[in-house]
Amino acid sequence: MKCFFAGYSILKNQIKDIPEAKCLLESYLYFKNKDYEQWHKDFQIENRELFLDSGAFSAFTLKTKIDINDWCKYIKKFENSIDIYANLDVIKNYKATQENEEYMESLGLKPLSTYHIRSPEQELHRLCKKYDYFALGGAVTLSSQKDLFNFFSNCFTIIRQYWPKKIHAFGIGSIDLMKKFPFYSIDNTSWLTGGKFRRILKFNGKNFDVTTKNLNDISVDKMKACEDKEYKYDELDKNNIIEYTKAVEFVTELWRKRGIVFN
Repeated sequence: MKCFFAGYSILKNQIKDIPEAKCLLESYLYFKNKDYEQWHKDFQIENRELFLDSGAFSAFTLKTKIDINDWCKYIKKFENSIDIYANLDVIKNYKATQENEEYMESLGLKPLSTYHIRSPEQELHRLCKKYDYFALGGAVTLSSQKDLFNFFSNCFTIIRQYWPKKIHAFGIGSIDLMKKFPFYSIDNTSWLTGGKFRRILKFNGKNFDVTTKNLNDISVDKMKACEDKEYKYDELDKNNIIEYTKAVEFVTELWRKRGIVFN
């Protein structure tokens, strides 16, 4: 299983020193006015698997729009530097999402398509028939663990009819979900809670122990400038990356024992 650490641009000066962060995801909304290839060279982010998300969900939340032609031009310009890139989804409109998928493919691109929560089951069947690797999205809109389990259970009931498939799950950080469902890859920003909320993760061999440092009197700016590693903003995030890597390795081995190997 692969874990793409989403939002890595916040640690652009430190990622080069965190080899555990092998897979990275960032949004086109962040990069669209930047030179993707040069940016990664400048921060010495090399030998990593890079996933560029279209930012469609963020754009929907922010009530802004992404032009599909701009998105396609950007991908074509930096295609040699991007390992995976997403289709430009139209949130709450699976037919328009499919049209974007077909348009991008007509230009010779190979975007990662996504089945979104509340889309009809026939759309999931279509993706299973067409692709070996696609994503499940919209889970971040669900408020309870029960709803998440139900969504993925329903999806995998269909996906198993076409097995084997490689499935990416957007926005998943729960080890319980990783142990329950054979995702090929996931992404999340859970590791960022170290710097943002002082939440420190420790993998105990089966799950996470979570502690919160009592630093309410220290501002984020002071944390960034702090030299004490125990309290430094980026060091807390780095700790969480390392612990998440341990968890993903555990889950990968768990699925290997069950007969599913993530190549």
